[in-house]
Amino acid sequence: MTSSGQDRSFAVETKKKRIINGGLYTTHVVAFYAYLSKSDGSLGLHHTLIFDRVITNVGSSYNHHDGVFTAPVSGVYVFNWNIYSGFHGDVVSELMVNSDRKGGIQSDSLTVTEDHGSSGSVVVDISQGDIVFIRTHSTHSPSGSLVSSPGLFESSFSGWRLQ
Repeated sequence: MTSSGQDRSFAVETKKKRIINGGLYTTHVVAFYAYLSKSDGSLGLHHTLIFDRVITNVGSSYNHHDGVFTAPVSGVYVFNWNIYSGFHGDVVSELMVNSDRKGGIQSDSLTVTEDHGSSGSVVVDISQGDIVFIRTHSTHSPSGSLVSSPGLFESSFSGWRLQ
């Protein structure tokens, strides 16, 4: 291959990458972070939580209208979520991949007059097109409200693909 051909090949490879925070990453970088812009006191069973305030959405795979992340490429992903229950509240939430439960947390402040927070993390191998979302538990009815107070603390959902 000529020098000119090598230069073009390098240029094509470079176009397949972008610079983020000073490093080179493939175009399959996927990462999102969103939180609830306000508290929600109308929770029920199987209630999908819609984290409507999006801060990061590299790959545009998180939908802030329905609270669902759709995997743009197959791979191993990390998901985190933080849930705060209000005074005398009890909220059990679970991370779902399609219709399969992959993890759960409980934020219980039933016996105290203060907000409580819980965090969950899941590392999971998913396929392109799989959906991931946070919902309330299927049989444990939530009480009280799910709290988010932007600027102080936020109930949130985030995820990213490992390289």
